[in-house]
Amino acid sequence: MLAIVDSGERKAKALSIGDFFFKLPRQGVLVAYLFALCFSAGVVLRMIAGSPLWDALVFGGTEGILLLAGPALIAAVLAPPLFASKRTLKHFLFIATASSAANILVLLAGTLSVRSLGMELLNFVLIGNAIVFIVWFAACFFGLGLGLARSGTVALVQPFLDVAVMFIWARFGFFATALDVGSPLLAFVKILLAAGVFLSALWAVSYVINAPAKKNFGISTVEAVVLFFSHWVRGGKGLEEVLSEFGEEVETTIGAITFRRKNKSIKSVFVVPYVHFGPFGNLGGSEFPALISKDVEARLGAPTLVFHGTVNHDFNPVYSSSESLLTNAVIAMARRERGAEGRAAFVSDPSGSVAGISFGTDGFLTLSLAPEGTEDINLAIGHALRYKAQAVGFRHALLADRHNSCTDGMLLEIGSPAYYKFEDAISSMSPPSAASQKPFRLGIASASLPFTREQGVGAMGLRVAVFEIGGKRSCYVLVDANNALPGLRARVLSLIKRHGFDYGDLFTTDSHSVNTLSGVTNPLGLRTDEGRLLSAIDAAIHRAVEDAESCTASFAEQRVRLRVFGANRQSELITAINSTVSVAKIVAPFVFVAALALAFLLLAVI
Repeated sequence: MLAIVDSGERKAKALSIGDFFFKLPRQGVLVAYLFALCFSAGVVLRMIAGSPLWDALVFGGTEGILLLAGPALIAAVLAPPLFASKRTLKHFLFIATASSAANILVLLAGTLSVRSLGMELLNFVLIGNAIVFIVWFAACFFGLGLGLARSGTVALVQPFLDVAVMFIWARFGFFATALDVGSPLLAFVKILLAAGVFLSALWAVSYVINAPAKKNFGISTVEAVVLFFSHWVRGGKGLEEVLSEFGEEVETTIGAITFRRKNKSIKSVFVVPYVHFGPFGNLGGSEFPALISKDVEARLGAPTLVFHGTVNHDFNPVYSSSESLLTNAVIAMARRERGAEGRAAFVSDPSGSVAGISFGTDGFLTLSLAPEGTEDINLAIGHALRYKAQAVGFRHALLADRHNSCTDGMLLEIGSPAYYKFEDAISSMSPPSAASQKPFRLGIASASLPFTREQGVGAMGLRVAVFEIGGKRSCYVLVDANNALPGLRARVLSLIKRHGFDYGDLFTTDSHSVNTLSGVTNPLGLRTDEGRLLSAIDAAIHRAVEDAESCTASFAEQRVRLRVFGANRQSELITAINSTVSVAKIVAPFVFVAALALAFLLLAVI
């Protein structure tokens, strides 16, 4: 028997790569960093060499600006127009600054060696420029996805300029400098040889870390990393093709409730797709709530609420283009009216863990363990609970996960106490008799919220649905987000109660479009201005109440075939990523140190 599985630790390890992502400063700030770094380095290098402070400030600072910062800045400025016009100058300024920092570390080590061991500084200058090359190459190839040829060409610019400027300054400068390369042609050849050693080391590391993914999925980790960075930097979707290689074709369902006014025009559509809205960013199904609602609203002219079905990451669509399959199914179901029901009743178990509305014998049931942690409910459990609902008398049962309490990250599995809590709750209810059901009124309000994805809100924004049945009222507040902090949910519930509703709750779509630079979790309320959000919800509730009118409801479900990650493939991928990271942590430093020693040895014998 399975129990609740805590996958939080494995997720955190796998997605800790997100910790390496951050927003770059403005171009002017990066230039300031570059000049400050190189000026300081020039001063420190002069002081280590024995110069007094004033001489170090004047001459060392000048060397740092002209010989280190100058070539780096020119290389960064030349890169966008010559090699990658679609990439911004900001990215190349950051690479130039990072490569200069690496170069400075080597020069500091060289100056200390000259001072204490009497070693020659020239080889350190050449090795430093070889490292500049490898930093540029790795950043352009892995981070910006420029390909081998362009990455190699871009990476040569700063070392070439370094050699040229040092040679010119040594011959025509106003004062002598230790940063002399002698023959520029010979120096550049030596830099290329040392860079070749580092490239071989990079290839060796790539070969080793490719092994786990190649064995498990038949995909290249290096290719996946390149496309992964391309996605983060530019929103590219090439990673979908890699993901499709270990995905599988499945058949799932999508449910829709079409609400019509008395004149038969469509008032609103509730959509419950049994696919997961992940994995992250704009890949796969991450943006489906916004895309589906936008397309359905454009074609039907009615506000659309997209809920989170009882599915987990196994049902992440591989392709974002699969959205059209789901949208077409919704349109087809909405346009064929059959079995419209104009009477309804609220249903709920005493704890409220299962609550919804019965339209005749059709039930829209919503699930949540809040304020306890509530995470994804896998498809098998969802089907088991739907069958239980049908067993107690519901003809159709659409189950939506409210996904509204982010705490410990527990996943629901068959046999857990939480599963039986849901099962017992559904067993305790049944469709109210026809005589006890009353005509209902529905009001809808929509709002685009003033928040970014980094702040936890997706493009669908806010939807509010208000139901009035037999003198009682309920309010559903749906936000395009990936779960919510319990404290925020409590404040939303208080707001709903102040409006006089008998029942209400906060729902999120579980959209992983908000999982961008923020890493593993980015629930509603973590980076969201609660005051502005609650104000927007309050205004939307007012509009929804004013919008209420008599309606009928018709249920429909349709099967859809699409390609998804597949059963347990995400956990397997996480394991492969963890293996890759573990291997890289051991192998990469060893290989780099060996390559550094080999490069120095190679230059020493030439």
